Amino acid sequence: MTLNDAVPKVVEKLRGRSDLNSNILGWLQDAILNLTESYPFEELAFNGPVTNFVQGQAAYPLNYFLGSNAPAKWTRILSWWTYFESNNPPLNPAAGFNIKGRVLQTVEGMSNITGIPKYYAQVGKTLLIGYMPDQSYTTYMRVQQEHPFDQNLGASHIFLPNDWLEILYYSAAIRGCDYIGANDLAQTYLVRLHGDPTRPKDIGLIKSVQAQQTRNLSNNERQIAVVVRKYC
Repeated sequence: MTLNDAVPKVVEKLRGRSDLNSNILGWLQDAILNLTESYPFEELAFNGPVTNFVQGQAAYPLNYFLGSNAPAKWTRILSWWTYFESNNPPLNPAAGFNIKGRVLQTVEGMSNITGIPKYYAQVGKTLLIGYMPDQSYTTYMRVQQEHPFDQNLGASHIFLPNDWLEILYYSAAIRGCDYIGANDLAQTYLVRLHGDPTRPKDIGLIKSVQAQQTRNLSNNERQIAVVVRKYC
């Protein structure tokens, strides 16, 4: 789906205001950037190469682990797998762990102590690691790149899963409501996205989609577990 394909959906939510088509493209772009900076999307994942930490070095440039083809801009680390060895490629690919993000105050002190890297914090254009690697552990990072757009904005492909498209339409329409002064309609759409705080069971579209994604993952894990038990 392209931005042009999404425009009629937003027009519907703006009560048929097709005279706003050129504005809607910009609102869709803003909504996509906001959503993809706020939530993880595998559609925008970029996998870095298998590389190595430098022994005794705790601070690294942002793109150090992403190789020469690193995206111009990325918005979050999706996962950062590190092996319990320094061989590249690793001899035992299953033996490792995910480095987790923590606040700077937690990581800063750990970065002066040598050990197995466990946490990271982003400090400007630098990634600080704690503990400071006591050997050149093998590692690879997956990040979420910024959503791309073509020079011809309307022809840009939307890299969002289908169950997030309705969320996108409402998000763009809210921007349109602000533009035309339809405050009551904007409030209605905000509630649809984020839920009604006076009604605990009304969690909104975003949390509803996230909950379904979590259930899907849980179901997949149970199915895998059943297969494993069957053949053990």
